[in-house]
Amino acid sequence: MLVFAEASWCGYCARMKKEVFPDMRVREVMNNYFYPVKIDIESQHKLTYNGREMTEQEFGRNMRVAGTPTFFFIDHKGEVIGAQPGFIPKKVYIHLLSYIETGAYRKMEFSQYMGNR
Repeated sequence: MLVFAEASWCGYCARMKKEVFPDMRVREVMNNYFYPVKIDIESQHKLTYNGREMTEQEFGRNMRVAGTPTFFFIDHKGEVIGAQPGFIPKKVYIHLLSYIETGAYRKMEFSQYMGNR
């Protein structure tokens, strides 16, 4: 699962939606290898995570979202693989998705993965 934690007032979130998410390569990787979920860290909309019902706002607090956007990668067991805050340029975002999707995160740090590119 790929969680995009955002807020309605977040300029960098709007930038991600305008500059990065529409890219066909980004969309292809996200849709083929992830279950993308968007949450608003101020929303009272309910969701269920690991069998526990909570609001999107509570989810954000539980995940310790300190700024938006923040991206969470969650495995099939509901465990957080990693999180990345801030605006991520398209080229880096595609590599980050690949880093998680291929399982490279189990073997090396992202900086090392990027150095191999």
